[in-house]
Amino acid sequence: MIENLQSWAPFTGSLAAFLASHAIPARPPIRRRLVGIVGVRAYLILYSIMSLLLLGWLFRSAGEAPYIELWPVQDWQRVVPQILVPLAFAMGTIGLFTSNPLSLSLDRQDSRSAPSSILGITRHPVLWALALWAAAHLVPNGDLAHVLLFGILLVLCLGGMVLMDRRSARQLGEARWMELTSARPLVPFSRPGAVHWPTRREALLALLGLLVANTMALLHGLIIGVPAI
Repeated sequence: MIENLQSWAPFTGSLAAFLASHAIPARPPIRRRLVGIVGVRAYLILYSIMSLLLLGWLFRSAGEAPYIELWPVQDWQRVVPQILVPLAFAMGTIGLFTSNPLSLSLDRQDSRSAPSSILGITRHPVLWALALWAAAHLVPNGDLAHVLLFGILLVLCLGGMVLMDRRSARQLGEARWMELTSARPLVPFSRPGAVHWPTRREALLALLGLLVANTMALLHGLIIGVPAI
C-alpha cells in the first residue's frame, strides 16, 4: 500500500506545483505586484515559460505514474488529436498575436478598432485553443493519470474564461465591457453575425500555427516518448 502511494508521489507533486503556479499568481494583489515589477508583457512571457516547464514535468510524471485503465486504447482514438490539435494551434496562434483586452494575448491594450475575425468567433481564442487541445488528448489517453492531467487542464481553461471575464468587466467598466462583448461571444460561433472572413494577417498566423503543430507532431515521440503520427 505504501509503495503504491509512493509511486504516485512524482505525479502528485508535479500536479500540485502546476496548480499552485496558476492559483497563487491569480490572486489580484500578487499579480499586481509582479506586473508592477516586470511589466505586463514580461510577466506574461515569464509566466508562460514557467507554465511550460511545469507542464513538461507534469507530462513526464504522468507517463511514469502507475497505469490504471479507465477505457481501452483503440486505433481510431489517435485520429481525434491529429485533426483537432492543428486547429487548436492555428486558433491559439492567431489569438496570441491579436490585440485583446478581454483575454490572453501578447497585446492586451484596449483597442478601439473593429474586432478581428478570431474575436468575432470568441473573445477567448487562446483559452479555447488550449481547451480543444486538452479535450483532444483525453480521447486516446484512457488511463487515470492522463485523464486527471488533461481533465484538470480542460477545467482550468474553461474556468479561466469565467475568471477573466469577471476581471475584464471590473477593469474596463460595465459600459466598455458591454460594448466589446456585444460582438465578441464567449462560446465560439454563438453569434453568427459577428463572424467574418479572416484577414490576410490572420491567415498567415494560422499557417504559422499549423507549421508549429506539424513540427511538434514530428518531435512528439522525442519529447513525450509517444509518437503523434
